[in-house]
Amino acid sequence: QEQIESASRVGEVLVIDHTAPDFFVDDIRRHRPVLTLAIDLFSKLPFGFAIGNGKPSASLVREALADAEARTAAIAQLDA
Repeated sequence: QEQIESASRVGEVLVIDHTAPDFFVDDIRRHRPVLTLAIDLFSKLPFGFAIGNGKPSASLVREALADAEARTAAIAQLDA
């Protein structure tokens, strides 16, 4: 598996990270949510995120990437 340690421009490489914040959600059963971030390697800023229940998953990664895509598209429209 190739590891990319640097990027030469914004948006070139997004790093995915999952974390369980230190709070719990009380609904039918008490659970700890999972926060998935798509972080730009060049700027070190979060580009997208997703929040889910249970364990980190591929669907959370897809949601975070879709959120990042929607946000960058909105920014590109502002630039035009």
